[in-house]
Amino acid sequence: LSRVMKQFAVARSVTASYAAESAFAMPAVAVRAECGVESVMGVEVPKVELVKEGKGGLPYAFAEMTSEADYSVEMISALLPDLVQLAQTEKRVRMLAEEIERNKRRVNALEYVMIPQLEETIKYIKDKLSENERAAIVRMMKVKNKS
Repeated sequence: LSRVMKQFAVARSVTASYAAESAFAMPAVAVRAECGVESVMGVEVPKVELVKEGKGGLPYAFAEMTSEADYSVEMISALLPDLVQLAQTEKRVRMLAEEIERNKRRVNALEYVMIPQLEETIKYIKDKLSENERAAIVRMMKVKNKS
């Protein structure tokens, strides 16, 4: 991107400013972004594809501009898919990071709250069952002693 910006600066420096403004203001190729979603590890993330419409070319006449301008337009045309891919990847990574954080909080809640509570409940139930079993044995012994 920095090389493209430097190339545009060179193109503007060797061209009259009004000519450069009017030439670079018009798009060289019509591009349409097709957006959709894709599932990555159960997370819906965006999927973007660029579709070029019409034929490529330069948005100005060759006589008006210099070869530096031609090269600049070609460089930015080649860079556009990479920029869209970078934006898509960045968004995906952020969405996955948010989902990981959400799952980390759930795991912590399970590990430090729910599991200890369930273990305490299991211990209480086991103690109650043992107590009831001892009481039943004592009752049986008393019944046996009476008969």
